[in-house]
Amino acid sequence: MPLILIIDDDEEMLLLLNEILNKFNYDVIAISNGEDAINVIRSKSPDLVITDIMMPGITGGEIYREIRKEMGPEFPIIVSSATSIRMKTAPDPFLEYCPKPVDPATLIKSIEHLLLKNSQAQLKEEIDET
Repeated sequence: MPLILIIDDDEEMLLLLNEILNKFNYDVIAISNGEDAINVIRSKSPDLVITDIMMPGITGGEIYREIRKEMGPEFPIIVSSATSIRMKTAPDPFLEYCPKPVDPATLIKSIEHLLLKNSQAQLKEEIDET
């Protein structure tokens, strides 16, 4: 199963997201701060990242930029926040927003959608190389 990295400074949210994703048989790593999350991204190469935006230290926006730099433009990311946000990014088909409180069905749909798009992009890249 795909490996999903969850980043949120709210321990209850980490537990909730972990529980939801485990029910759908996803492998999960849950991290409570941006510094550790960047190390995990580099060492574990998750298939998708779910990150809170408003966190102390390294914010979700900074994590987003680091992922784009390290993993490329087609790496799937879901950002979540309890407040309405507007990230200053160019249109990004591999980025989705999931408001808090998280609706499990919406979250799973977003995950499946982004993972499928990523798989299609990888297949296209492989075909183009041949």
